[in-house]
Amino acid sequence: MKSKALIATLLAGLIIASPLFGLSLKFAPGWGAVWAIGDEIEESDIGYNFSGAVEIEVWKGFDYGFKYYYSDVSATVPNTFNTDTTITSYDAEFVHHAFALTNTWSPGWKWVDPYVRGAVGLYSWQQLDEDGNIFEVINPQDTAKTVELAATSFGISVGGGIKIWPIKYVGFRLGADYDFIFSENRERFGSQDANENLLRIGVEAIFRLPIKE
Repeated sequence: MKSKALIATLLAGLIIASPLFGLSLKFAPGWGAVWAIGDEIEESDIGYNFSGAVEIEVWKGFDYGFKYYYSDVSATVPNTFNTDTTITSYDAEFVHHAFALTNTWSPGWKWVDPYVRGAVGLYSWQQLDEDGNIFEVINPQDTAKTVELAATSFGISVGGGIKIWPIKYVGFRLGADYDFIFSENRERFGSQDANENLLRIGVEAIFRLPIKE
């Protein structure tokens, strides 16, 4: 409940404060493909993600905002916790809910505009089995108990691409983002645990509402 209230407060603050210092308010739904990457990943399928963002253009080419995205991708990971040593790897489904503050910069060209983007946020993630249940591992602190492979981790993201403006108030952003998710927690998940990162490519539609021309 606290996280939902915080998210609602951030969104309300962006919208209410935008006339004070913003040139325009932007809404950007998006969708695309995602791959899981990291030391724990042997092979990743092509997954999917969809997103939504609210941004304020505070200066020409500078956008600050709040973004949510959901991603779902299947991958093969090495066996690090199953006591059956004949099992060398297993299939898992990685599901992420990400909440991030974003900062996007571009030169501000009229029709085709390159951009770079950075973000910091929280990634609520789960590692699921083929039945949709959360994987469990032996608790390193108490071997008589298990712990679920799910948590909320801090992460940063870097990316870039191009923006295309076919008309003044509607555009598209085509690009890629790499998410560094600091999910490693060897005290909780065992000595072989490692960060699980994401590579995302996709498109976002941008709807621009001018505040100050």
